[in-house]
Amino acid sequence: MSRKRPIKCQSGMPRLMDWQGPWKASLDEKWPTLEEFHAAASSLYHWLDVRYRMWRVFGPPGKCYLMGIVRYDQRTQDINIEVPRVLNLTFLRYVQGWLRQGWQNWRVMVHTTDKPKETILVYAGGIRINPAAECGRRRERDTKLVVGNGSGCRVTLERRRA
Repeated sequence: MSRKRPIKCQSGMPRLMDWQGPWKASLDEKWPTLEEFHAAASSLYHWLDVRYRMWRVFGPPGKCYLMGIVRYDQRTQDINIEVPRVLNLTFLRYVQGWLRQGWQNWRVMVHTTDKPKETILVYAGGIRINPAAECGRRRERDTKLVVGNGSGCRVTLERRRA
């Protein structure tokens, strides 16, 4: 009789550069089903479409789109940004608002480039970017999200100048 080894999983609010394996909000919750994934994706799509035009197959291009990556080993929804100026603290707080409206056991991964250190993870309890962007932040009103132009978005948080 062979035993299956338990899958190593992370909970809490890790940055993507610190942990790229399976994730759950709580280690004792079950893995998501396909139905749960689709329900979360549909809810997030409609939440975002209220304020930000979402990408559609037919019609004008949108500002962002859900990537639809199904992962059975984590509760993560993925957003890709098409218009870099959309990516700001207001957008991230809006995404966080969705999580706080009954989706606390999910997180949202906002892809800015293909580098894990520049991927933003939005949790109900916080927003994680990278240590350099997060360090020295005393109050959120004293910070701003800086996004570079070009093919990808470079993300940092800077203290506002007085």
